[in-house]
Amino acid sequence: MKNIVGQPLTVFMSLNFFYKFSLLLISVVIFLPIIGMFFLAINVLFDSTTLSNMNNSILFEYTNNTIILCFGTLFIALLVSIPTAWILSFYEIPFKKSLDWLTILPMVLPAYVLAYAYTDALDYSGWLSSLIRSFLFELGLVQDSNEKKIFWPEIRSLSGACFVMGIALSPYLTLLARAAFESRQLNLVDAAKTMGVSNARLFFTVSIPLARPAIVAGSSLVLMECLADYGTVSFFSVQTLSSGLYKSWFGYGDLNTASLIGLIMIVVAFVSITAEKLSRKERLFGNTTPLFSITKVKLNYFYSFIAFFVCSFGGIFGFILPMIFLLKASFDEFYLGYFSTYSLLSLSNSLFNSLALAFSAVILILFISFLVAYAVRNDYSKKLNYWVQFLVSGYAVAGLVSAISLLYLSGSLTNLLSNYVGISFSFATTSVLLFIAYISRFFAVGYSPISVGLLGITTSIDNSAKTFGLSNKNLFYRLHLPLMRSATILAATLIFIDVIKELPATLILRPLGMDTLSVSAYNLASDERLGAAALPSVLMAIAGILPLFIIKNRWKEIKNF
Repeated sequence: MKNIVGQPLTVFMSLNFFYKFSLLLISVVIFLPIIGMFFLAINVLFDSTTLSNMNNSILFEYTNNTIILCFGTLFIALLVSIPTAWILSFYEIPFKKSLDWLTILPMVLPAYVLAYAYTDALDYSGWLSSLIRSFLFELGLVQDSNEKKIFWPEIRSLSGACFVMGIALSPYLTLLARAAFESRQLNLVDAAKTMGVSNARLFFTVSIPLARPAIVAGSSLVLMECLADYGTVSFFSVQTLSSGLYKSWFGYGDLNTASLIGLIMIVVAFVSITAEKLSRKERLFGNTTPLFSITKVKLNYFYSFIAFFVCSFGGIFGFILPMIFLLKASFDEFYLGYFSTYSLLSLSNSLFNSLALAFSAVILILFISFLVAYAVRNDYSKKLNYWVQFLVSGYAVAGLVSAISLLYLSGSLTNLLSNYVGISFSFATTSVLLFIAYISRFFAVGYSPISVGLLGITTSIDNSAKTFGLSNKNLFYRLHLPLMRSATILAATLIFIDVIKELPATLILRPLGMDTLSVSAYNLASDERLGAAALPSVLMAIAGILPLFIIKNRWKEIKNF
């Protein structure tokens, strides 16, 4: 073991061995879900009988529905997000600051919460659908009472799931597309306008091609989130790979089908993230720092109204209307006397568990992210950088796949300890597996801003600080942390929101009796108690809005992370 000469000393230890060992341990933790699914599926891949039986199974229905769901969701997300990002970047419209907020507010409501809200209001027996049908019947627009019963669209359907998830995931695409529009294209757009290029042609021939890397990256994220979703498709009874995986494992005890579905989900997710990685390389081309700010186009009243409606569509249907529906359901729960002291205690306990898990995950993942970022900084090499990027790809593994893989590994370890060592112990009764799932899934969320923030601190800054006698510890606390404050806040906020909303991993791996807001909402909605499910859903929204204020207020500092 030798000191690294000419490079900045680490803030934790000066020995390279420490970082290598830590990186190895972190790698094992992050890849545990993939390792577990590989061992679970290896028997199936070499069993021709099992594979032949799959030809007549429902696996193809799961796959077809998943493909339709993913691309239907992506179509709606693109339709909502790209025009919104374009208008907000290049046009001056009324209430623009309010629209800036409205476009990102759907981030705080997971898709399954939107599903609960819209089902309570727009299902055939929902209060809003009943009012609309009665109103149309009284106006004479619906003459036949039988027609009144059958013409109403079914919200619990594949198309309903596409709409709900497309609206819920559109803010991710909006933020990425808008950042690309504003950081890459201002000079080119102004130059094109001086040549007489129309706005429509400018949009399709200049802006969209230049923003394509960001759009592809956002689309890959939407596809991965759609593939990983369990709460929405389960509630809507849509037969997809994720719902099939859950039913195969917990409903039928069919390990072969469950392992094969899990393997398919991992392969599809890694294909998506590979496409996203390839698209990032194209970001190196083009102007990324505009020389001047563009004068935004002012619209007349008519076009301002259309632009306002387009930009507010995602926020209205992704936050305002669902929150109105949830608050109405919550009020009914109180008004009808269904909310008891036991309900209050249960809700308080769920809120405490959610906050405790979220804050613990933030601290743990931030620590690991800093450790890996400094390992790369301390001993940079292309191989190490590629390996860390491979670790980041763990985000592609769905929470449901991670949970089932970890349960399988935990059960195998429990059997080994019991049979050969005589120790009866199971990690499934603790929170260890849950935090491993959080680390594997959300490490990329914490590491990406931290690594970018650390890249902005050059070694010359460290060397200058050391000439003033700063120790390694003081260098980290007095120099690095203040300079990385925005990156750290962004990472912590994103981790917090994701953990609060995470459902499948928390549902399966939580210790017995430890309900969170997401689990409570899921259990109540599964029992068709949508009014009761609205209460933890509203608290989830509140818990997500507060950290979102931080991101929005510091957007100019953190948008490049």
